[in-house]
Amino acid sequence: MARARNIKPGLYKNEDLAECSIWARYIFPGLWMLADREGRLEDRPKRIKGELLPFDNQDVEPLLAELAARKFLVRYENSDGRFIQISKFKDHQTPHYSEKPSVIKQPSLQETRRDDEAISPRELQERSENSHHIKRGSQPPDSLIPDSLIPYKPTARQNGSQVFVGFEDFWKAYPRKVSKPAAQKAWKKIDPAKLPLMLEAIERQRQCEQWIKDGGAFIPHPATWLNGERWNDEQPEVPAEDAPPVMTCTRCKKPIVGPYTDGMHDRCWKIRMGMFNEAGQRLDPNGNVIEVAA
Repeated sequence: MARARNIKPGLYKNEDLAECSIWARYIFPGLWMLADREGRLEDRPKRIKGELLPFDNQDVEPLLAELAARKFLVRYENSDGRFIQISKFKDHQTPHYSEKPSVIKQPSLQETRRDDEAISPRELQERSENSHHIKRGSQPPDSLIPDSLIPYKPTARQNGSQVFVGFEDFWKAYPRKVSKPAAQKAWKKIDPAKLPLMLEAIERQRQCEQWIKDGGAFIPHPATWLNGERWNDEQPEVPAEDAPPVMTCTRCKKPIVGPYTDGMHDRCWKIRMGMFNEAGQRLDPNGNVIEVAA
């Protein structure tokens, strides 16, 4: 799925949703995961089936029509194509602050399709306009899958004659906000397509000792981080002095891996106790071979 979303217990007690078929109820939460932060996605039933019902012989088109008839979503068209708006999406979902803004236009009265006339697009549009506030989540959004129903387009900020595509997304995520002009200069040499890798690396590196120590005093300046391509840094290894000591067998002096007794490999201990000879043959109390060990 494209993104992780929240499912509340009330979903299973919704009487209107209960009027839909079990298949429509099944794909409804899946549509949330395919939608962008505004609850919009492309209206492509075959693609949606490939994402949500890849192993089932079930057509998605009638399921979308069911959900639209019960006012759970709006299906609409504009000059860019056909799209879906999930109703009351922002009332129940809290998108992560770093999730990309929607690149799909919101529905209008003129764009609503005839099979969705029961929906109130004006009410939906007003709700979308009033719910623009970005809420900060506790976990980073999942990466988009290839050929997603939501095209990846980093946000752009106009600064003089330069457009820094994706820079504002990076700046919001990076914990040390100093020397912004230097960071913008470094950003001009960066491929914006690497932004998802950067965001993932920032989320990972902010947990490391260097970034936590002394209140983040050792976090690199953003320009330094960008110029050094620090999103490619490997995870720090455990220092040798922190690694557990290696135990050696007191008889054969080899490292002990696996079961041991009295500081010896089990085999060495059994030989020491006269239970086996060096060839691995079992001995009786008198030292005579009684059988060959398997």
